[in-house]
Parts: sequence; C-alpha cells; structure tokens
Amino acid sequence: MVSKNQKVVSFSDIQAKTRNYKPINELEGKEILIKSIKFDVHSKYGEMAIVMLDDGNEYYTFSNVLIAQLKAILPYINEGNLIKATLKKVKRYLTLA
Repeated sequence: MVSKNQKVVSFSDIQAKTRNYKPINELEGKEILIKSIKFDVHSKYGEMAIVMLDDGNEYYTFSNVLIAQLKAILPYINEGNLIKATLKKVKRYLTLA
C-alpha cells in the first residue's frame, strides 16, 4: 500500500533519463567540442555524465574513466570555454585526448 508521503515513479520515467541522449561511444575517433557537462545518478547504473556538444547533441556515459576526466575539465566549461577533444579507445576504455 502506498502512503500519502510516498511517490510512485514509473519504470518508463526512470528509463527516460537516458532515452533522449545518445551513447558517447558513437563519437569514438571523432574530434568534438564540449559545451556543457551535467552529472546525474541513475537508479540502476550509478553515476552518469551527460555531455552537450556545440552542435546541441547530448551524449551520456557511465564510464568512470570519462566521468573523472569530465569532472577535471568542468571548471573550464564553467568559465564559458569550449573544450576540444577526441574520444579515443585505450584498451577497453574510452578516454578524452
């Protein structure tokens, strides 16, 4: 039974967090311009980063390696800078170069 203080969240609402974003691995090997970065927590997969490029497209990642790199460049983004980077695969991981 649901009490008055509890909120019922549908599974489709949880999935919608990533539905509008593309996976960042689609950008492997491409040079990108990062305009903004948001961080969120997905109920099933944990911490995620959402990266908006200068063309307006948004991409998501759950990669701890990429999230750490994105957190490191966040202060530069917050100053209004665009960050130019290339998404490269190193062994099994995607990294910014």
